[in-house]
Amino acid sequence: MFSGSIRKAVIGLSTVFAVGLTSATASDTQIVVPSGSASAQYAAGPAMWKLADHDTTIYLFGTIHILSKDVEWRTESFDSIWENADVIYFETDTSPQAQAGTQKLVFSLGFNHEGTGFSSFFNDEELALISEEAGKIGLSIASFEPFRPWLAGLTISVMQLVAAGGDPKAGVEMILGGEAREAGKVMRFFETNEQQVGFFADLPDESAAKMLIDGLRQYRAKPDFFTELVEVWRNGKVEELGRLLNDAMSESDPAIAETILYKRNAGWAETLATVMNNEKGVFLVAVGAGHLAGEKSLQAYLAEKGIATARY
Repeated sequence: MFSGSIRKAVIGLSTVFAVGLTSATASDTQIVVPSGSASAQYAAGPAMWKLADHDTTIYLFGTIHILSKDVEWRTESFDSIWENADVIYFETDTSPQAQAGTQKLVFSLGFNHEGTGFSSFFNDEELALISEEAGKIGLSIASFEPFRPWLAGLTISVMQLVAAGGDPKAGVEMILGGEAREAGKVMRFFETNEQQVGFFADLPDESAAKMLIDGLRQYRAKPDFFTELVEVWRNGKVEELGRLLNDAMSESDPAIAETILYKRNAGWAETLATVMNNEKGVFLVAVGAGHLAGEKSLQAYLAEKGIATARY
């Protein structure tokens, strides 16, 4: 349902918008590999990966940022890892205090302060499309006139997800973040909320406008996208997940894919390499599922540093 770069960012690539708009190398690393070959049976549920040396174990878990409340995704295997993890890594802080600051930042950077109206970025056919799709979820195109295209696109995408039964509070990070705070677990964040907002705010308005239109057209062409994506994710079908989340973005606008996906994956790999080399214990990394799929996944950047990952 939510193809297009903006929808994919909301669903599986960037945590901050899913919640904020609605409320050295380890060359000596040895991996514990599951028995069997490519046909081995992995743990049930969403895909996980493991990387380990003699005193450090890191699990990678791909998340969906907005889910329906009735989606059951937890497994005994995941819960065991969760219970034993010393440190949890998230993309960014989703606590209520952080969300309040993020909302202010989003709307500060998302309004056009130079007097250029939202409608000026689109032709008549495109404006008609935006008006029709926004109207289906109770939004008026006139209300977007002060918005920059990236914020309008994110707003529409989140509201469409909610209209389809999605709930940001049911997203994986929201659930796990709350549990971690209650249990007193150590949490770390790869990025600040300011950085995540900046990935979109720094996009040229023309590129963001194209993303919005591409997404709406794809939404019409594949209205069951969200349901398909969640089922693929829940069943650990990584190749299909990469196709749904990443391929169209990479083909449509490689520069945006570089910003939203690949540069971030590279940075996170650097952080995890440092953890492997310098820290002991069990670490759980919970990030958008799109970052763990495709040719330039987080695992691929770890491999460049001599750190192999095994499907768990």
